[in-house]
Amino acid sequence: MARLRITTFGTDCEGIRLLGDPSHPEPEYVRLDLPGATVVVTRVVASDPNRPEYWVHLDVLRPERSAAIPEGQVRGRVVDARADRVGEHAGDTHDAVVRPLDEYRRVRRAIDALTGDDAQTNLTRDLLAAELNVAAEELAESVSGLLDSPELYHLAVRVRPEWGNDR
Repeated sequence: MARLRITTFGTDCEGIRLLGDPSHPEPEYVRLDLPGATVVVTRVVASDPNRPEYWVHLDVLRPERSAAIPEGQVRGRVVDARADRVGEHAGDTHDAVVRPLDEYRRVRRAIDALTGDDAQTNLTRDLLAAELNVAAEELAESVSGLLDSPELYHLAVRVRPEWGNDR
């Protein structure tokens, strides 16, 4: 297995270059820890072993997801995301995913805010549940359409660490 080296990419950037060379394979997993999240690059053996593929995972540290947050780490949350496609302004692509996500969150909050068990509350809850299903389908369609696009060239997710009491 090839050893990874930190490489300088310009004046204010350092990183690791994975070469995808099957005769000197890099580790199966390459991990970068940052406050509130972990980024993991996973090498995948594709149909052609001479041409590996990679998964890039962003794992935001949330106590709801796992039993414990590693020692010295803080919680994080995703506060923004962007996907860029050739020939499109980043805002166009951003809106295609963010608007359905915002609508989904709005309906979810409305359902969570409902209390009681009377007929009116149950009717409202049923109507909102139907609206939530539509919002979820629109969100899934937007994300699927975006990821299926051959013009997609960049995904960015902004993670905000939750220092101390900023929960």
